[in-house]
Amino acid sequence: DISTAEEGSDLLISIKDNGIGIAKEHQKKIFDRFYRIPEGELHTAKGFGLGLNFVKKVIDDTHYYYVDGVFKPSVTKILQEAMPTPFALRQWIGEVGNDKAKEKLEKAGERGTALHNACEEMLRGVEIDLTQFPVEADKKCLVAFKNWCAEYQPEVVEIEKVLASELGYAGTLDILCKIKGKLTIVDIKTSSSIYTEHLLQITAYQCAL
Repeated sequence: DISTAEEGSDLLISIKDNGIGIAKEHQKKIFDRFYRIPEGELHTAKGFGLGLNFVKKVIDDTHYYYVDGVFKPSVTKILQEAMPTPFALRQWIGEVGNDKAKEKLEKAGERGTALHNACEEMLRGVEIDLTQFPVEADKKCLVAFKNWCAEYQPEVVEIEKVLASELGYAGTLDILCKIKGKLTIVDIKTSSSIYTEHLLQITAYQCAL
């Protein structure tokens, strides 16, 4: 069951199902990446513990932030609205159709988010099980990141750092670290190329830092 209600200037959305429920001691952790309700040594439920983390990230990070009671659009959302769609992407959408393109882009986004989260977990010292990533290219991506960490030895200052600029935007920085003593911004991308909006995103984070 899904219901909505107004509470002052806020809209409250409630979702209720007929599942077995979640014990109180686990409820605060259900949005954590890779968190699954402990079932002893075995997990009978399928999945990676990422679903609700995806939901939280979409709501909190993709569109807007509230910082000290002030609404600030995210850097990602601003770039999505301001940057023109690349010609090659428009051409591809025209060839495969909107529905199929949307489906493929959503799947690619889910894969990208899973890889993104796995990289951050590596920096936290978590050993990632590569068998959870059936696509060979994803395994290579994770191995490459592990090798990068081994080579540059990043000293993590903060992961998922929320930044807010006086210019009226906000965003979540993937990793703030020190490499050879120099403060460094690391923004994880799983696309095959580096695009202009990626550089603009990093610049916006640097200005807000």
